Amino acid sequence: MDEPEQHPSEPPRTPRAERYALMGQVRVRRSEVDYVLDIIDISSSGALIDLGELARPKWLKVRQTVFVTLLLEGAQQDLAGEVVRIVEDLEGARFAIRYKPDVAVDDLRQLLGAHGRSLPPPLPGTFGRRGG
Repeated sequence: MDEPEQHPSEPPRTPRAERYALMGQVRVRRSEVDYVLDIIDISSSGALIDLGELARPKWLKVRQTVFVTLLLEGAQQDLAGEVVRIVEDLEGARFAIRYKPDVAVDDLRQLLGAHGRSLPPPLPGTFGRRGG
């Protein structure tokens, strides 16, 4: 089946990376402080990380590089990413990262497949905790 024609004023459509829900923790290394944070949404291209009850750290800025260690039962994956979005609202604060090119995406994809549960795409117009 053919894709519908796209209006020239719309941004180009790109395939959406498969997303996963994980019961794991993320450790963000920055300066002398380690933060243990929850993952809201993770894929082979990036992740959305929840700050929970923490106040937004002063170092957290768009284009800031962060180093993340994904900790799962019997497995660990080190990731480096650039902060691409920060969302602060009544539900709290969270930030999205896009992985650096040197991240071992194949290893990450295997880890996500083994430990994660595939998430359906969001419904149109719903953002919620994913940070839209």
